[in-house]
Amino acid sequence: MQASTWLRSSRSRSCELRNTVAKVTSNRHIHQREARTAKKLAVVVACFITCWLPFFVAYIITPFLEEPLQPGLYKFFVWLGTL
Repeated sequence: MQASTWLRSSRSRSCELRNTVAKVTSNRHIHQREARTAKKLAVVVACFITCWLPFFVAYIITPFLEEPLQPGLYKFFVWLGTL
């Protein structure tokens, strides 16, 4: 193998290696960004459920209760849901 051919093949392998490392780094960055987004979405959904669940549970069980819920408690559930 001639020296110039060896040098060219060595350079191309070096470039391929750099491109592979760049792709792995880019994929890792994308994964980290998606993981952060998923965590933020989980927090938003958890807050939504925490705020609205008491209202919906009270709304569903009210017809089955002998005595209706106290108006203040019902208003509190509505207020909590509108946060």
